Amino acid sequence: MGFLDRVAIVTGSASGMGRQTARRLAEGGAAVVINDIDAAKVESTVSEFTKNGWRALAAVCDISKKAEVETMVKETVVAFGRIDILVNNA
Repeated sequence: MGFLDRVAIVTGSASGMGRQTARRLAEGGAAVVINDIDAAKVESTVSEFTKNGWRALAAVCDISKKAEVETMVKETVVAFGRIDILVNNA
């Protein structure tokens, strides 16, 4: 899979299927936003990704809250310049 220089937000990506999806995107070259409501799991996942040399951003937020999602989107654009892929896993 070629996701080189793409930017992806994967909701619910601190564990399970979301984490595996984010991992595949990162392995393919994408910068990945790791989102979940569990801060410890988000930080652990981001740490693992960055240790592998992948670009990852932590986004602890509840996707049922519009203001939190808007903040996540803004932080993504500030960090990476755009959003190319959105995986609504959560």
